[in-house]
Amino acid sequence: MGELDLERIEEFGFEAQQCRELLSHYQKALASDFHEIQVLWGEKNIDQLLLKLHAFKGMTSLFAKVSMVDFIVKLERDLQDHTSHSAVLMEEAFQALYEKCQNLIAEVRTYLEGIA
Repeated sequence: MGELDLERIEEFGFEAQQCRELLSHYQKALASDFHEIQVLWGEKNIDQLLLKLHAFKGMTSLFAKVSMVDFIVKLERDLQDHTSHSAVLMEEAFQALYEKCQNLIAEVRTYLEGIA
């Protein structure tokens, strides 16, 4: 299932060049921010991870489908209550988020190629 919300892009009504710039920055920010999330998860720095994940959710929601944003919301909740969830389940959730981010980044790249 796709992660990119094409309708959201169209709602902005940008010219092709503006859209390219915005989505290029969005794509780079996704990769950079998710890398920071991975580092924080690896360090088990839960407090900072929650802050970064919350900010990531806001940025991601610009062009991601609601289902991806909802996934991040659930991950945030689970992380806040991390004592009740096994480390294996949390690791699987972060792996799923990684895959969703990779898909979103690839979909943005494909979209950008289409408007080039």
